Amino acid sequence: MKKWKQFLMLAVFAMVLTVAAKTDSEAAQVTGVKQTDASRDSITFSWDADLNADQYFVEVSQDNKTWIKKGYTYTTSAYIDSLSAGRSYYIRVTAYTESGAVSSSASAPLETVTAPECANMKVVQSGATATSIKLTYSNVSGANYYYVTSDNITLGASTQPTITTTRALNPATQYWVRAYAARRSASGYVASVGYYYDYMKTLSNKINTKSFGISNLYANINTYNFAVSHQGSVDGYQWQFLTMKGKVKKTVTVSSTSISISNFIAGTFYKYRVRSYVGCSTGNAYGAWSDYRYVGMAKKFSGVASKKKIKCSWSKVASVSNYVVSISTKKNSGYKKVKTLSAKKRSITIKKCGKKKLKKGKTYYVKVLAKAKSGKKKVSSQTYWLGTVTMP
Repeated sequence: MKKWKQFLMLAVFAMVLTVAAKTDSEAAQVTGVKQTDASRDSITFSWDADLNADQYFVEVSQDNKTWIKKGYTYTTSAYIDSLSAGRSYYIRVTAYTESGAVSSSASAPLETVTAPECANMKVVQSGATATSIKLTYSNVSGANYYYVTSDNITLGASTQPTITTTRALNPATQYWVRAYAARRSASGYVASVGYYYDYMKTLSNKINTKSFGISNLYANINTYNFAVSHQGSVDGYQWQFLTMKGKVKKTVTVSSTSISISNFIAGTFYKYRVRSYVGCSTGNAYGAWSDYRYVGMAKKFSGVASKKKIKCSWSKVASVSNYVVSISTKKNSGYKKVKTLSAKKRSITIKKCGKKKLKKGKTYYVKVLAKAKSGKKKVSSQTYWLGTVTMP
């Protein structure tokens, strides 16, 4: 038995074909040709054995028209190098007997591919949703297929240098991803060498109204602090304040979970909302807006106690529909409603706390809560004026 020889690369030779017992047209065709490996400058492929063949002859083409003879082999696989990165090459295989007769005619041409050169490849996060990440590639020549993985799981793929992951991701989560640029053949073989490694983030889901609001207020200096509970691996939050008619009055974008606003809130009833963002190469990607919360405070409030009554007054709050006045002997509980006043009425005289008359030397807490209409719904301010009065 002859010793099998390594495939001879780039060998230029003349093969003398003798008259065969059967002609090319009568011969079966080499089958099962497939690509098995690739680098930036080489391809490896194999095919099914022909039991009547002693050797195989391989040809290669760049355009599937002009064929170049590459040599022969006694095995059912071949390797071709000195190719260009990120290119398609067509190969075909013919089987011969030792006497030179055609055993199996040339296989159908197969497109094979080399891996693109990715040394200077850049990949950036260009977008995000709560369940997906968008990536954009640059500086890749010869690639026609792109895909991204995390923990060896494919998250998405595309024939364009921009991928939006299709596998559902977790909201507000940081993923370490591997981004590949490849060349894919018509048969589906993917050639890639190397990847870009970085972390990328998803946005949070719509933020619940219980997760944000006023954290502190300093009514005497008209300063309000707002905070949102941390939503995970997002880069920051955007707050928006609107009039009850929907006109945007202020938008604040911060990388922290809190903001402080001065000389703005008092005097007008506002609705406000918040959303998360992730910083991307094209600018911030923003999540869904939360539902609204509301705030309306007077700029001034006064309470004066006489022998048997307390008289309270406050300045106008624009867009208010009414005010609800309550009183208690405790600061944080036990409030009893005194009266609901229209928006035009901003003063009240209080003579009782519930059913009991006001007592000499007793301290009372008076709460004035602003309410407004949002469409057909009545909404309340998250905060209110709280006055402290001690009876003389």
